[in-house]
Amino acid sequence: MQEKNKNLVPQLVELRSAELRRQIAECKMQVEQEQALRVEREKRVYAKIQDLGHRLREQLLAEKSFTDRRLNEIRADLSQSTQLLQSATERVAQQVSTQEVELRTSIHQEGETRAAAVDELARAVSHYGAALQAGIKIVSQ
Repeated sequence: MQEKNKNLVPQLVELRSAELRRQIAECKMQVEQEQALRVEREKRVYAKIQDLGHRLREQLLAEKSFTDRRLNEIRADLSQSTQLLQSATERVAQQVSTQEVELRTSIHQEGETRAAAVDELARAVSHYGAALQAGIKIVSQ
């Protein structure tokens, strides 16, 4: 029986070794498949990240382009508004200056007219006074 056990042990060892080799091969194949799947998933994730990066860059460029265009439009509008405001300011200043000159001239003319009227009134009063004196002289004689 011992002899039979001696022959049986190597056979059992061989069977067990074969089973372990098969299990190792299966584990190795499963690990390789999982690695291949992981690599494939990583490639897809990397491709998706690259695609998102490209789309994000395109969106940023489009937004920058839109923003630049809008900023240029706003600058042009601001420049035009500034020019219109300056033009209007100059027109108003010119009108005010013209009106000021007209008012000053009118005031000066009114002053001269008033002075002439006062002088004429003074002459008339003086002439009236002289006429009254002459009348009183005639009446008193």
